[in-house]
Amino acid sequence: MLLVLAINALMGATFSIVKLILENYTSPIFLVGYRMTLAGVMLLGYLWLFDRPNFKIQRQDWFAFIKIMLFHVYISFIAEFWAQNYLTPAKLALLFNLQPFLTAAFSYMMHRRSQSLVKLAGLVIGFVGFFPILFFGDAQEATLGGIFFLSIPELVLFIAVASSAYGWLMVEHLVVERKYSSLMVNGFGMLVGGSLALMTSYVVSCFGSNFERAWNPLPVSDFGKLTLWVLVLILLSNIIFYNIYAKMMHKYSATFLSFTGLTVPLFAALWEWLIFGTFVSWPFWLSLAGVSLGLAIYYRAERL
Repeated sequence: MLLVLAINALMGATFSIVKLILENYTSPIFLVGYRMTLAGVMLLGYLWLFDRPNFKIQRQDWFAFIKIMLFHVYISFIAEFWAQNYLTPAKLALLFNLQPFLTAAFSYMMHRRSQSLVKLAGLVIGFVGFFPILFFGDAQEATLGGIFFLSIPELVLFIAVASSAYGWLMVEHLVVERKYSSLMVNGFGMLVGGSLALMTSYVVSCFGSNFERAWNPLPVSDFGKLTLWVLVLILLSNIIFYNIYAKMMHKYSATFLSFTGLTVPLFAALWEWLIFGTFVSWPFWLSLAGVSLGLAIYYRAERL
């Protein structure tokens, strides 16, 4: 459990680092492409040099690897980074904890993994806990409009969360059931998904002047500092978090690991204060309390 908290503390820092990069050095799609391509080269390069027997993909698993590239990396990160232009790091980290509900739903649909009544109660209570932070959005979010009480950035983030939840189930399938190295699974997804994001960055930039300022294919103000921050992100998230998280799937269920991600918003709020000097508002803490109650109920049922 201490290891889970340690990597979640590192993960909490990445939300503020991404915000810092987007505000000063580059745009969302290019950041996804540059970061993921570089991380994929590093992971697969290490595997090729030091663990070559695991540098392979069975023919029957190609479709699962493609889904990891698409859902685990490409869709989830592009949607997340775009939304982060308008959401605070702490709020984005908290809303990413919708993932356990979607993970549980996908697990049931894919594997018929049913939940006990106590676990379902925890899921329901935790889901209701998100209402305060969704009802009381920031002014910057409202400028883009929305549907009912949800802003466009929140809706886009929900796409990211759903894609990520499904992607992690694919990772669980390949790492736990198919016995692939987590370096191979994550490295392939990052390299191919990142390359696709770079191509997307170039293509979208051709749509017209309304997109050029946001989606320039090489929108870099300081390439050296961008690369430094991207390497920090790769170390904290792509190398440490992703691979330790994948290995922990041998010990814990994907839904439980998603629920422990509730600690990430706490660390994200701390890092946001340290980096930007801003404090989160009361709806964040009210939602955090509600989701925490759901976590406590679910965790207790998981251990029985």
